Amino acid sequence: MDYFTSVVCGENRSGRAGEGERRSSSSSGKRTARRTFYRLSYTEEEWVFMLPVDMPLITKAEIRFLASYISPETEAVIPEAAGRIAPACGWFHADLLSKAEAQLESGDYRMKKVFSGKEKVIDVNQMYWRPEAFENINTAWQLEELNRKVK
Repeated sequence: MDYFTSVVCGENRSGRAGEGERRSSSSSGKRTARRTFYRLSYTEEEWVFMLPVDMPLITKAEIRFLASYISPETEAVIPEAAGRIAPACGWFHADLLSKAEAQLESGDYRMKKVFSGKEKVIDVNQMYWRPEAFENINTAWQLEELNRKVK
């Protein structure tokens, strides 16, 4: 199977941003769950790779690295960097669509509930040669620090 045939970046088939991409005053957990649901609803692929914009150093190498952990027993492959799980980044099986939808309807937006124990969390600090690629960058200061590290 070619896992690289479909990378969904928050656009629907018409090219417009999906509902999950609109900013709101809701919590980040709600936004993450909504994005997962909408991105999965716009694909016909078995697996989808999702990448948030605040992880600018992810390349094909990191995508392939995470894809190497996909197995029939897994519903998601997500990185953990510096002790923090990044649930908005990783490979997600299309079967998570119904779970994500139910999760949204219940009002519980925690991504861990969507995974139901079938996620594979990869500690990139231990298992990957370039763990800084998985760092989450949210401020100008964090971007400057990251640029200093990778130079």
